[in-house]
Amino acid sequence: MKSYQIKNLVFFLVYVLLGIAIFSCAKEKANNDDILFQLKSSNETNIRFKNSIVEDSITNVAFYAYMYNGGGVAIGDIDNDGHEDIYLTGNQVSGKLYLNLGDFKFKDITTSALVGTKNWATGVSMVDINADGWLDIYVSCTAVGDGRNGDNYLFINQKKNNLGIVTFKEMSLSYGLNDDGFTVQTTFFDYDNDGDLDVFMLRNHLEDFPQNTIRPIINDGNSDSNDKLFRNITSKTDTIPIFKEVTKEAGILCQGYGLGVALSDFNKDGYTDIYVSNDFITSDLLYINNGDGTFNNESKKLLRHQSRHGMGVDVADYNNDMLTDILVLDMMPPDNEREKRMAIQQTYDYLESSKDAGYDIQYVRNTLQLNNGFSCNNLSFSEIGQLANISKTDWSWCPLFADFDNDGHKDLYITNGYLNDVTDLDYINYDYNEYFQKKTYSKTEVLNTIKTLPNVKIPNYIFKNSGNLTFEDVTKKWGMGQPSFSQGAAYGDLNNDGHIDLVVNNSTFASSFYPVCI
Repeated sequence: MKSYQIKNLVFFLVYVLLGIAIFSCAKEKANNDDILFQLKSSNETNIRFKNSIVEDSITNVAFYAYMYNGGGVAIGDIDNDGHEDIYLTGNQVSGKLYLNLGDFKFKDITTSALVGTKNWATGVSMVDINADGWLDIYVSCTAVGDGRNGDNYLFINQKKNNLGIVTFKEMSLSYGLNDDGFTVQTTFFDYDNDGDLDVFMLRNHLEDFPQNTIRPIINDGNSDSNDKLFRNITSKTDTIPIFKEVTKEAGILCQGYGLGVALSDFNKDGYTDIYVSNDFITSDLLYINNGDGTFNNESKKLLRHQSRHGMGVDVADYNNDMLTDILVLDMMPPDNEREKRMAIQQTYDYLESSKDAGYDIQYVRNTLQLNNGFSCNNLSFSEIGQLANISKTDWSWCPLFADFDNDGHKDLYITNGYLNDVTDLDYINYDYNEYFQKKTYSKTEVLNTIKTLPNVKIPNYIFKNSGNLTFEDVTKKWGMGQPSFSQGAAYGDLNNDGHIDLVVNNSTFASSFYPVCI
């Protein structure tokens, strides 16, 4: 996958950032040959993005469950100078574009490039949407609460001017891509194999009722949380690409609280398929491309079970058998104490009732779907997350498959952390019941209670691919043991040394840069 393709996650992205850290690896390398990554400080990189989330009595996590979901990261060479640049999205603050000056030095060009944002931004993608050889930037936005005030942004690259300065022009309305709310991430691909890029929007609208309530499944495309598909209908006479929504006619009909989306040709038929990881009770979706402009959701047929709270998702051929595998993250802690303190368990009765209502079988843990290929003309997957040693990584957001140590096997990076733990059982059993069931609360009381909740500040995980379907936890060994609140992430070779570096968006802490140290 090219470096400018985004691997965010997604519910599960980033929040409050104090700056960016990158550490030189030369001195440490001499003392420890195992360390691959070290942070670089914002003083070294000049990246000082701060995605501050400010809660008040009206806008807080009690009344908007995705308050802490944050924003994403995109990496790509926007000025064609051979150095990969970075865009970070913000929620209550503007997104920022940083120009790579080389040697991990960056310059904030947000204002001069005209790529600032005002809406609650979530995911971001860099893509050459008009095929002119210059990367454009698409920022997905959501609407906090019920208000539809989250139009997405499409910044079209205007190329370098005579002074060598790159600027952008916001053109989402002209392109037909100014969706007005609930978009978590947007991805670009040629689903009909006609040679131009089409658009899939991952959407998530939180209704007023509890999202884990067992209820009739909406499969007619009319849910506010239904994802959207746009076909590129540009004609030879059009001066810019034009997109038309074809969601229902293409068979994108299933409700979901989407937090992650990934693309691949899972059945090797030459057409790109879509995997959507959905939060709460809604099942994940595996849209198989029929090759005639339509899709069918085959998740129940192809997957024996899946993750309950589908957070971020990534797909890759991690065992080098030429078949694409699927990883979806959940919220299961690896330790006994954390597991017992989190309200994430499901009873046998609940599982059976959800199955009777038509939902797919779901369990609270990370799932790794190994692609078995075809047997008797049927595609199948085996879920091996527990076997692979990656099923429990706590409150996880963004998975990234990549060969970090250049040994020919794709390793795995997972971001973790959460500001105030609203799944804490003491909060659920006492404060939540008192405030929301008995209705004996004021909004100020709720805010004060939220501030007392424990946070989940834990290290991100990095796993080395052992080459035998399993992974080894090398988090501390490779220099990734710093506790943080991390969500969105992306990778690229920021200093052109042939090794993969990481950019991580953190809440309340610096966006983190992890240049590889080999």
